[in-house]
Amino acid sequence: DVLVYLLAGNIAEILIVFIGMMFGLEIFVPIQLLYLNLVTDSLPAISLSFEEAEDDVMDRSSKTNKSFFTPFLVAKMCLSAILKTIAVLTVYFISTKLFGIEVASTMTFLLLILLETYYAFSCKNLKQDIIEGKVFSNKYLNTVTIFLMIMQIIVFNTPIKDLFGIVDINIWQVIFCVTVVAIVFVIDETTKPWMVKTFKD
Repeated sequence: DVLVYLLAGNIAEILIVFIGMMFGLEIFVPIQLLYLNLVTDSLPAISLSFEEAEDDVMDRSSKTNKSFFTPFLVAKMCLSAILKTIAVLTVYFISTKLFGIEVASTMTFLLLILLETYYAFSCKNLKQDIIEGKVFSNKYLNTVTIFLMIMQIIVFNTPIKDLFGIVDINIWQVIFCVTVVAIVFVIDETTKPWMVKTFKD
């Protein structure tokens, strides 16, 4: 679960940066990418390592020659990475047209932080949707999430934002980002049963 979380996020970031370069755009500045990797991705990943074992773990095959990257895990990773990439690029290009590049960059930075935060909870159980699972059973992840929320408030609302190339955005722009996260949430969670049936573990 930890590797899926980290790799899906890293693949998405690589795709976003690569596609941005193709269009001659710098969607994320280096310090934003550094923050995403060292703070937004790493802390939830560490918390996920304390997640309780899934209920059916003892019923699964334990072949020693079986690859960790099963078709299911690869498909889950790729789908999540693609969803994040599409979401970020869509918000970036729409926001650029409506509000300008600086606001678009700030919105996509916020969006990816929110997506990574949500995805940590999704990775608590890769096969069961969040609603059916024990959403807040991992106290470490809960604590980290609260810490990250406080960090975002500081980064986006204090003079530190200048260091990150962040500009002020209004409540409607924040709601727009949250709405996109909600759409990704619905797609990602509702496809879990289909992926379990379609791809072998």
